[in-house]
Amino acid sequence: MMKKLSFVFCLLLLFGCSQREEIADDQEPILVQIGDRSITVSDYVKRSELTIRPFYCRGNTEKDKRIILNSLIAEKLFALETEPSSEIFNNPFFLAYVKGRKEQMMRDKLFEIEAKARVNLSETEIDSAMIKAGMEYKVEFANLSPEQAMTIREKIAENPESINGLFEESDSIFTHTSRYLDNDLAPLQQVLFKRPLQPGHVIEPLQIDQDRFLFIRIKNYTYKPIISSSERIKKKQLVKEQLELNKAQQFWDGYVNDVMRGKKIEFDRESFEYLLELLAERIWNTEQEIDIAKRVNEIILNEFTDEANSLNRPFFKLNDEVWTIGDFRELVLSHPIVFRDDYIGTPRQYVKAFRTAVIDVIQDHFVTEQAYKRKIDRLESIERKTKMWQDAFVALYFQEKYIESLRQKSDFDPEKLSGNRDTYMDVLVDSLVKKYKSKIKLNRVEFEKIKLDNTSFFGFRPGVPYPSLVPAFPATSLSDKIENFQVGIH
Repeated sequence: MMKKLSFVFCLLLLFGCSQREEIADDQEPILVQIGDRSITVSDYVKRSELTIRPFYCRGNTEKDKRIILNSLIAEKLFALETEPSSEIFNNPFFLAYVKGRKEQMMRDKLFEIEAKARVNLSETEIDSAMIKAGMEYKVEFANLSPEQAMTIREKIAENPESINGLFEESDSIFTHTSRYLDNDLAPLQQVLFKRPLQPGHVIEPLQIDQDRFLFIRIKNYTYKPIISSSERIKKKQLVKEQLELNKAQQFWDGYVNDVMRGKKIEFDRESFEYLLELLAERIWNTEQEIDIAKRVNEIILNEFTDEANSLNRPFFKLNDEVWTIGDFRELVLSHPIVFRDDYIGTPRQYVKAFRTAVIDVIQDHFVTEQAYKRKIDRLESIERKTKMWQDAFVALYFQEKYIESLRQKSDFDPEKLSGNRDTYMDVLVDSLVKKYKSKIKLNRVEFEKIKLDNTSFFGFRPGVPYPSLVPAFPATSLSDKIENFQVGIH
């Protein structure tokens, strides 16, 4: 008989089912049309500013702009040149990657519809938050287990005045600085900035997650008023964004609870422990510092394929349906596991983090189902952005295959792989531009409007299966000529 570990999803319904109105799509001006492919102005700017560009086009001059344009066009041409019958389109990892990217964007769009669009801030809320934004708390805290937290709460209930003494008895007291605009623990933010707290004030054990509580004492606080009008404008924008995100998250949590209403997951204890032990053996038996989430995904995807007995084992039951380890692996193929905690230092922390990560994957699976039901996958913006990720990957594949073919030739010259002009890549791009010239249309008016930032940084969004915001910049062209792209877009 199946032994079970049960986790029941929250049944709270915060708001009713939303109407299935037609979803408005994002309208972005097209910069370049290349056959059935397109590059929007937004694509161009993000690919330029949210990635590290090569040194030869890292500035914001007109020459840099033209090289960037040619590089992005060349990427599309490489993708067009790749035959649909190429092996990459039969690679299950590639197909799952594209699917995963698309589904993450679908969930993001659903978040905009069901959460972000519902936010309506008042000036009173913003003004109140502006005052909080000037506050900075220094706190002392001790980590507590649920059992320790319950014991302390019981003692406080018996004698409220004992709270200071109980804090003094805590082991391993740490210090922390918290600001309103910091990306801090939500429960901590809520209790600190709900009302002003005086130094010495002790807060009852505060639940952070299922297995962790904080026992907190205010050490000190400072208030930094806004002096200049320009500083106030910047701070107000940051405050509005923070408030919108907080409110949107509340709406989203309610929506997800609605989606998961009535669903119950029961883990098979033997399979769960087997999987934990197997993963732990391959993770903890090493002295090297590793990315645990990355290693877990590698093991599940690459090292379980030959273990048929493992893949066929029941992993959990979702309502009346049994999911095997192999079924879960299919989800991970397009939705890598993500750990919520930044630091996992012990096997016990790993067990908790892994359990939560598995539930997050399952939850996203059902949220994605809702996005498909709303036909979000058919939105032009989703299809175009999916094509951007696919083309970037395919273009890189084409580039590598092309270079590999060159190396096989007797007249191959390694010096022509790099240089200022007339490289193998330049010759290839020139030939493709000539081939597709009649299909390349450039909106020169929009191109002239673009102003770039020459600061190099990498756009990264933590806590999601695919954290990079845009594909890596394509190092495909050194040319700054755009004479071939004279046909405007109307």
